[in-house]
Amino acid sequence: MTNFIDLNVLNFFVSISNKGFHILDSIMIFFTVLGDDGHIFIAASIILLIFKKTRSLGILLAISLLLTLAVSSIMKHEVHRLRPYEVFTNIKLLVDKPSSSSFPSGHASAAFAAFGVFWFTKNKYRYFVFLVSFLILLSRLYLNVHFFSDVLIGGLIGLFISWTIVKIYDKISKKKIKVV
Repeated sequence: MTNFIDLNVLNFFVSISNKGFHILDSIMIFFTVLGDDGHIFIAASIILLIFKKTRSLGILLAISLLLTLAVSSIMKHEVHRLRPYEVFTNIKLLVDKPSSSSFPSGHASAAFAAFGVFWFTKNKYRYFVFLVSFLILLSRLYLNVHFFSDVLIGGLIGLFISWTIVKIYDKISKKKIKVV
């Protein structure tokens, strides 16, 4: 079901992406590719896991990404929402057609799961991760492969899961400190 906000946001991005701003097209394609399957965030979690100083952040990131992937995949399978270009055949795509359904956005959920871990742990890179995550989310709208509600709910799923994982970690780590 497509609502009024979804249609207006879609119309806005279709009008921009059809203007032929080749530099903007390239930037948005870059950020979408960066967010494909959460590879950039998976790589970040692996790098964080290598170093003892950042290992706990890497664990939080990896767990948040895995849970977000699971929840988003289940929801995509259950909801099976059509993508904008499947509903409106006049939409020009700048990227290959994604094979999964539209709701929720996997790119947005992974990006905001990563951002959430950095934000809720008050990591000094949280603003940079927000910027990258937001541009990944925005790219999905610009490239007309998602409705606004797909990326909104995807982002909220990622934030909620990362918040939950950080809160659980905080409780566990405080119990360990009290036991010692």
